[in-house]
Amino acid sequence: MNEQFITYLWQNRLITGDLTLTNGETLHIVHPGISNQESGPDYFNARLRIGTTEWAGNVEIHIKSSDWTLHKHHEDKNYDTIILHVVLKDDNPIYYSNGQPIPTLEIADKFDIKLFERYENIISGKGFVPCAESVASCDDFVVLSWLDNISADRLIKRQKEIEVLLERTKNDWDTSFYIRLCRNFGFKVNAEPFEILGRTLPLLTLLKHTDNRLYIEAILFGISGLLDDDFEDEYPKTLQKEFDFFRKKYGLTIMEKHLWKFMRTYPGNFPTIRLSQFAEIVQNGGIRFSEILQTSDINKLKAMFQVEASSYWESHYLFGKTSPEKQKHLGENAINLLFINTIIPFIFVYGHIHRNLSYCEKAIRFFQQLPPEDNVIIRHWAQCGVKATNAMESQALIHLKQNYCTAKKCLQCRIGDYILRST
Repeated sequence: MNEQFITYLWQNRLITGDLTLTNGETLHIVHPGISNQESGPDYFNARLRIGTTEWAGNVEIHIKSSDWTLHKHHEDKNYDTIILHVVLKDDNPIYYSNGQPIPTLEIADKFDIKLFERYENIISGKGFVPCAESVASCDDFVVLSWLDNISADRLIKRQKEIEVLLERTKNDWDTSFYIRLCRNFGFKVNAEPFEILGRTLPLLTLLKHTDNRLYIEAILFGISGLLDDDFEDEYPKTLQKEFDFFRKKYGLTIMEKHLWKFMRTYPGNFPTIRLSQFAEIVQNGGIRFSEILQTSDINKLKAMFQVEASSYWESHYLFGKTSPEKQKHLGENAINLLFINTIIPFIFVYGHIHRNLSYCEKAIRFFQQLPPEDNVIIRHWAQCGVKATNAMESQALIHLKQNYCTAKKCLQCRIGDYILRST
């Protein structure tokens, strides 16, 4: 038995029978209260009728009443607000700081033990998720409604990250978006150096040259440190010449090129290719959040990111080393990831902060218009019988796996609750 299961019983009113406190007084639960996820009592603002008197206050839950002392609640005046102590076993009387006994409910024989046995059976599962063998039998409405809830949680998590970035940029939405876009354009392997590039290279410097791709590439490659070499090809020599001018004009700082990762990276993801592709996104206006915000058609937005590396890279992956000719397009999956991780969260958060529901609705609509991601987590869910139909659902399934299933928080999961009670 653990406190999580007792909390589950309390929150879902699964403590049954005629309830009597350890002092003999009758108890009626009017409302279990509001769960507290921070430090302090487990439930706030519970409403209870003890005997003939109705009380409002906080509830604390433990396996044994002696845990009160073990957790040093007797030394914390905040716990003097407790109106009820719920325990599996009352092994030791406990008291308020003034010496008065705290009302205690012992529940050892007041719930269905088979419920706990089913819970133990679920969390002992060895599959991809604890409920891997039974999740397919869960009611579709329960699954979809829970995924809607989870997707909102994931957006809130993204909001906190964006708010930190906004604070650093003094609430500059364009610069914050540009830095975040740079990071996610690194696609995990080169996320860090791409973010460093975004923080090193001012957005306004790039925006001054959106009419000339060569200038944009010269600045990007120059800042990256990848032009720090002796070249024979005309293209990198031209980039060096142009960047030397811009470096002096704008006082630009150069990154350390060793930060970029080429090893164990698919050639199409080499930083050289990505930097050239990013130059066309700059030209298309894709780095300006103000422009992104004004566009309501997802296909028009996608067009800003349907880019390819410049002609030199059709026969190169690295400066000075030729390769078989091939156009280097930014793939559809990569574009979708940029929408999922950058564009949509920024639109949603902007709408939420400015209390403009239309932007939030647009972000959710974009999510629903994108196909589900294709990764190991989504494929495993499909094997369990849960298939995402759009990006909003695939994001929810990723969040569910990472934040609930891995930690075996089945009692806090609506799917786990359904399976537990319907088994």
